[in-house]
Amino acid sequence: MSSRAPQAERDPRDFVSRVRRENEEEFGKTARQAVERMLAAGHSRPWTYVYELTQNAIDAGARRVEWRRIDQDTVRFRHDGAQALDEEHVRALASLGQSTKGLAAIGFMGVGFKSVFSRFRRARVSGFGWRFRFNITTDRGDLGARVIRWFDTLLPEWDEESPPLNAEADYTTVFQLSHRADPDPPLMADLERLAAPDDPIPLAVLALRGLEEVCIDDVTWRLSAKDCDVEVRSSPEGRLFRWQSFASNYRPGNDEMRAFLEARRELNDQRDARGQRPERQVIALLPLDSTGRPAPPDRGRAYATLPTQASVPFGFHLQADWLVDLDRQNLRPIEENAWQQAIVRQVPELVRQILVWLKKQPEGSKERGYRLLADPTKDDDPLSEALGHLQQDFARAIGDLNVVPIHGGTKGSYSTLDVRWSDTLPRWWSALAELPEDGRTDALFALWHGIKDREWNDVPAVPTEATVARISCPL
Repeated sequence: MSSRAPQAERDPRDFVSRVRRENEEEFGKTARQAVERMLAAGHSRPWTYVYELTQNAIDAGARRVEWRRIDQDTVRFRHDGAQALDEEHVRALASLGQSTKGLAAIGFMGVGFKSVFSRFRRARVSGFGWRFRFNITTDRGDLGARVIRWFDTLLPEWDEESPPLNAEADYTTVFQLSHRADPDPPLMADLERLAAPDDPIPLAVLALRGLEEVCIDDVTWRLSAKDCDVEVRSSPEGRLFRWQSFASNYRPGNDEMRAFLEARRELNDQRDARGQRPERQVIALLPLDSTGRPAPPDRGRAYATLPTQASVPFGFHLQADWLVDLDRQNLRPIEENAWQQAIVRQVPELVRQILVWLKKQPEGSKERGYRLLADPTKDDDPLSEALGHLQQDFARAIGDLNVVPIHGGTKGSYSTLDVRWSDTLPRWWSALAELPEDGRTDALFALWHGIKDREWNDVPAVPTEATVARISCPL
C-alpha cells in the first residue's frame, strides 16, 4: 500500500501554518499556563508513548507496525494503517484532548499523542502528503532552572526534513521521535514494555485486535488469532507463545452508555441503522505452555488493548474496553460506574466457558488449569472487590454445568464430578447459610481458593447425591 495525498481543501503547508497560528492566537496567557500545568502533570510515565502510538495505529487499521532505534536518542515508529492522515487528524495531534475516534473506539488521540513529549523533545510526522513536526523548547531561569514549554506541543510546523516513507514496505505513516529528554532508562526498556523477549503478553491482545506483525529493531513478531487460538512467534529465534481465548459479547444499556458518554465528554449516543449500539466484547486470555497445556499465572492483568497496572484475581488476563485514567495505566473507579461494572459482569460467563473447555482437556491439563480459579474476596484491590460481589452471578453462570473440579484424593490429582450444579448448589449454599454467622463462608469461592492454593482442610465438601443432605464445612 503506498501513501496517498490527503483529502484536504487547502495546501497541507498552509493548513499546518493555520493550525499553529490559531493556537497561538486563541490561547491567552492564563489559558496557556493552565495547558502547561495540565500537560506537565500528565507525564508521570515516560514510556507511555509506546502504547499510545501502537494503539493509534490499530485504530487507523494497521496490520503491521515497526519500532526501530535509529540511535541512542532517536526512535522511529511506522505502520501500514489505511486510514488517511487528514486535516482532522493533524488538528487533533496539535490540540488538547480532541479525538477523531468514534464511540466504538476507546483510545484518546489528543492527549495520548502528547505522551511522546515526556520522553522526547521533537516529534516528526509523515504520511499521506503531510510532513510536519513539533519542537519542544526550554526556558532557562535563575539558578540554572529549566522550564519546559509544554505549549509547544500545540504548535506544529511544516518540516521538509521529516522522514520519508518506505514504499516497498507498504508503510503509510511515520513518527520519528528524537532529542531524548533523559538518558535513562535506555530506549530498549521502553520498547520491551510492548514485547519483552520472555513475556510478550501485550502482543496476544494486539493479535485479537487484528495486528499481524510487530517489528522491534531486528526482531519480528508474527501474530495470529484464529478461532480461539492465539499465537505469537518471534523471528529469528522462532520462540512460540500460545494462549486460549474466551469471549463474552454484550451491548451496553442506557446506564452503561451514559457513564461512557460522560467519560468521553460526548453528548450523542451512537446506534446503527437498526437502532442498536455497537456490540462490546470482554476476552479472557489463558496462557498455554509449549505443549498446549494451561499455564495460568498467579494473577492476571487487565488490558484496555494495551496493559494497565490493574491485576485480575484469576489466573487469566482480561481484555475489555475499560475506561482508564489519563496515563492509561489504571482503571477508572469501578464502584458506581455502570460502564466498568458491565465489563466485570461478563467474567462469570468467561469462567463458565473456561470450565467447559477444561473438562475436555487431558487430566494433566485439568490439574494445571483449575489453578486459575481463585477466591477474589481474599484481595482488597478494586477489581477483586467488584468480582467478590458476584457470587450469585457465578452460581447462575455455572448452574447448568455437569462439571465440578474436585481433589482426587492423591497429591496433584484432580477430577471432574458429574453432578448438575443447578440440582445441588442451591441446597448446598442454603445449608451453609444456616450455620452461625461467624461460621458462614462463601462456599463457591472457598472451593476455588482451596483448588488454587491446595488448602483442602478449608474447602467445603463438594455435594453429591449421597452427601447433599449431609453438609460438612470445616472452618
